[in-house]
Amino acid sequence: MDISALLRTVAGVNNELTSSPKNYNHVFEQLDIVVKLRNQKVAISAEMNKALEKYLGFAAAIADLEEREKKIISELTTMAEHKQDFPKIKYSPNQKIDELELSTRTYNALHRSGHKTIADVLSEKKFGGIRNLGKASIEELVDKMHEAGYTNFNI
Repeated sequence: MDISALLRTVAGVNNELTSSPKNYNHVFEQLDIVVKLRNQKVAISAEMNKALEKYLGFAAAIADLEEREKKIISELTTMAEHKQDFPKIKYSPNQKIDELELSTRTYNALHRSGHKTIADVLSEKKFGGIRNLGKASIEELVDKMHEAGYTNFNI
């Protein structure tokens, strides 16, 4: 039953109360219908509120996802724009230090101390304790690592 039907029913009850007070049973039946309709309206309203809360929750989640998507797209765009700024690595970390074309003195000092690959050199924390690896050899090593594309390598 829609709202207009409910209003017609209430108007009918009001008319019957004023026109023929003897027919109270019929009036109470009409009032009972009005109360039932009102209860259904309240139940429907409660269900609609629950649905609205779910909808608003979904809408907020979608807005959050859209915001995250925009952020990710922005970050990817920035990364793509700056891709050319990243140095190209000539040699993989698994390659031997022979590839760096170091001087004999620097190569021998690293090799004797167990630094056989570029990864070994990258993982070293203290070069100062390596025998025959002085200031000039360390500068050479840093230069060669930079040439190989390891621009963040510093001692």
